[in-house]
Amino acid sequence: HIAFFCFLVMSSGFDICIDELDEALKKFKDSVKILEQCPREDKQKKLRLCERAYNGVKTELRSCSTELNATKDAALRDTRAADLQQRQAQVEAARTAFEVTKADLERTALMGDSPSQEDSPQPELQGLSQMQEHGDKLNKETDQALARTKKAALNTEEVAIATNIKLNEQGEQLKRINGDLDELEGVINQARKQLGQLARDAAGDRCIQALCGLITLALVAVVILAVLGKDGGNLNVPDEIRSQRLRG
Repeated sequence: HIAFFCFLVMSSGFDICIDELDEALKKFKDSVKILEQCPREDKQKKLRLCERAYNGVKTELRSCSTELNATKDAALRDTRAADLQQRQAQVEAARTAFEVTKADLERTALMGDSPSQEDSPQPELQGLSQMQEHGDKLNKETDQALARTKKAALNTEEVAIATNIKLNEQGEQLKRINGDLDELEGVINQARKQLGQLARDAAGDRCIQALCGLITLALVAVVILAVLGKDGGNLNVPDEIRSQRLRG
């Protein structure tokens, strides 16, 4: 009972972390959507909210990793690892969307703050160069984020395939065990029938032995009566047996 209770506690601990991670991830995704749809003057405020939500997601990811490392059962650990890998892929996808939205916001802010051509033509050229450099940097960061997301997705697929293979192997093993149990049950039933037959045969042998004993006793009684002459000459016994009494 204690071991089963500890198993339930460990299972519920990881499940609670996964639920909290899902909740934090949903909050982060909702924050990104709000950031995309909010007016320009509110985007900086919503941007900070998104960053705080993403920090909460990272915290829950660390908690899930801790619970996963504490799992001792190999099959259960593989299943939990597959679940966690799927969540990590979702987190990477959401973070990529956030970084793209953030990059668009920075581009928009940079274009809005650039000076006009009539007022200062040379600073405008400098601003365009800076915008180009900043845009290249943001594109590079976006590509890196997409590469991380793709890598996480591939890792998740590999873990899922490995988990599926192990589950199939365990299923085949359970089928073999069920077949062995059925065969064992058949052997036990056959042995039970044979024991019943042996018991019936033994009971029949005891009846035959008892009958033989009674017949033997009856023959001895007849001989004794004939020898003593108590049968009145009615019993059919050899004359030699009757003559024993006379010689006596």
